[in-house]
Amino acid sequence: MSCTAFAAPFPSTIQGKTVEPEPSWSLEIKGGTFTPAIADWELFYDDDKTRRFAASLAYKVSRYFEVGIEGGRLRDHGKGYLPLNDIIGGDVTYELYPLNIYITLVGAFRENQLLVPYVGGGWTRAYYKISIVNQRGIKGSVDGFHYKAGVKILLDVLDQQNARNLRDKYGIDNTYLFLEYQSITAEVGMTPKVDLGGDSYLFGISFDY
Repeated sequence: MSCTAFAAPFPSTIQGKTVEPEPSWSLEIKGGTFTPAIADWELFYDDDKTRRFAASLAYKVSRYFEVGIEGGRLRDHGKGYLPLNDIIGGDVTYELYPLNIYITLVGAFRENQLLVPYVGGGWTRAYYKISIVNQRGIKGSVDGFHYKAGVKILLDVLDQQNARNLRDKYGIDNTYLFLEYQSITAEVGMTPKVDLGGDSYLFGISFDY
């Protein structure tokens, strides 16, 4: 028998057995590749993708449902393409900071489940900044949305000794490695619109506590 996420933060005793409360929070750190939706990106930035990093914090309403916030960053240096103006400029540094508010449905059906699938999505606010050598830069923000899907691998099952040490010393109940696909749509401009979003393939580590 397990406690809900709203249980008191102290072990309880049921029929002579100590029952630990379920974790209430999940912290993720992840990174990977981001393929922009902007057409012909590789012609000006040498590659059709760039690196992206993110971190998120989620509240576990239950074992199967989370509500969270994620902040991310990506940066690329190009030859002068200004995606919001569709023109060539000087040397350009393009930065994007997606802020995601999301819900996640988690397929954790039993204790110590090795593979845990999940899907989620929600609202996105994308903050962008374009710095141009010897010219005035551009910055702003735009609303959008995102969705994601992935699978977590429970490390506690594979290394029980370290799992116990993390629980005893730091209060970390579960540790996962995970793979995630995430897609962001965030259009700016009137006609034609430019989508500042794109597709990410991410790898990371997650801690439940």
